[in-house]
Amino acid sequence: MKSVVATLFAILAAAAVIAAFLAAKSRVDKWTDAKNQYVAEISSLYATAKDVAAQPFFPLSERSRNIRRMSDTMSRISRVELDLRSLLESKPFRLPLGKNERKLLDNTREDIEGLKRILSPPDATPSPEHDKADQKKSFDNLLQNIHKLRRCPSSGDSALKVKS
Repeated sequence: MKSVVATLFAILAAAAVIAAFLAAKSRVDKWTDAKNQYVAEISSLYATAKDVAAQPFFPLSERSRNIRRMSDTMSRISRVELDLRSLLESKPFRLPLGKNERKLLDNTREDIEGLKRILSPPDATPSPEHDKADQKKSFDNLLQNIHKLRRCPSSGDSALKVKS
């Protein structure tokens, strides 16, 4: 009788270990899927930004529409990259990042800093009153940064080429 009970407990212990392993693997797989989704979304947003930047700015109505679209796209890129950075910094079970994941994290951090420079106005002293002149100045600054993006490729592109 003792050997039957011991065998039963051994089987239950093995089943518990297998269940714990499957639960842990599931958690890591969900993390990997989320990382891949963020990378795909960032890639799509950068493609959209490049398309918008390639459009002509000559008609005033097109210019303001494109600037607004570019501003929205860059803001979304910034939010998604912040989420990706947060995800990469908190890998399940404190597992170390792989080489490609570390490179992706470094590139994402660089992109976030670059986007902060692009999205923030040159004079960082906020005025108490927000008027039309400040808004026009901000749009002009965004337009200048868009033209800079056209001349030099984004550092985010390098982060997106990393396969995991």
